[in-house]
Order: sequence, then C-alpha cells, then structure tokens
Amino acid sequence: MSPLTFIQNGAFEQLEQLENQAVAAAVATDWQTAVEINQKILTLSPDNVPALNRLARALMALGKLKQAQQYYQQVLQLDPDHPIAQKNLRRLETMLNQNKPLPQTQPNLDPSRFVKQPGSTVLVNLTRIGPPHVCSALNCGDELNLVLRERTYKAYTANQMYIGSLPDDIAFKLQSLDRTQLTVLVKRCSERQVQVIVNLD
Repeated sequence: MSPLTFIQNGAFEQLEQLENQAVAAAVATDWQTAVEINQKILTLSPDNVPALNRLARALMALGKLKQAQQYYQQVLQLDPDHPIAQKNLRRLETMLNQNKPLPQTQPNLDPSRFVKQPGSTVLVNLTRIGPPHVCSALNCGDELNLVLRERTYKAYTANQMYIGSLPDDIAFKLQSLDRTQLTVLVKRCSERQVQVIVNLD
C-alpha cells in the first residue's frame, strides 16, 4: 500500500467519523458543536454539500443569519436544485427582511421525544398561525409552551412569541384529560404551517 493510499484511507475514515458526529450533534440540537464539527469536515472536503448544509443550518439556529445565508448560497452554487437550501434561503430572507427578534427555543432535546408514539402522542397542524418571520425561524425539535386561553391551547416560544393554536378537537381532548403540563415539540414548519407532536402521557 502506497503512502498516498494510506493518507486517503485515513482521511476517509476521519471524514466518516466526523459525519456521524455532525449528524448526532444536529439531532441533539447542540448547534455550537455542530458548527465546529462541520467546519472540520470542510477542511477535509471543501465542497461537501451535506456538511455545508448542516453548517448553514446550525448557524441559522444560533441566530447567525448572514453567515447561514452565505453557506446556503454556496450549497446552491454546487447543487442549484437542493430543496433544503432553497427552502431555508427563503426563510432567511423573510427573517432578515423583517428585521425582528428571533424566537427563543429550548436546546439540547432528547431526539426520541419527538418520535411519534402510537397511543401516547398526536401529530397536529397548528391553526391561526403567528407571524411568518417567527414561524419560519422554528426548527424541528424546538419545544413550545402551551397556554390555555379562551378555551383553547395556544403555543408560544420561550420568549412568549405566539406560534399558533391547537385545533379545537385536540384542545377539548386535552382539557378533558385535565393536563396542566404538556410536551409540545415542533415536527416541521414553514411560514404558513407548523406541525407539532403533543405528548398525551
């Protein structure tokens, strides 16, 4: 085996380990660690589209919107049809144009908490959605607070930004369970839709 082959194999193994660590950091919403790991990946593989995309996503979650925008643009230079980069660039443009504070959400969640469990969780779309710049800044796994107001449950971020309301039938069911504390996590979101998982246990 030549020295060059040894270096290439060693670099490949290191890259694979870093990829696994980067994915784990993103799932755990440990965004600062995700930034650092993906930057390491890019030193080994500068045109690594998944790493560029993950880095942009982590920077976006940390509120570093201009940097995130630059990396998403770099993704689209390499892959013009990349759907995630296209979607998040639109979200970033909305947030930057609004020039308003971003919602504060809960970091470092256990990823198993937002896996839908039959019989114990329900997946619903919020109604009466809040401002687009707030909703588009949410991330999968973000934790929202439910507050019972006007006979329905309304979802808010940690800094009291309104996101939306539970459908009336789900709100009625929760009231019948006499629940005072609810686990509500964002499953997916856009400017016009926020889908959450409500834990009924």
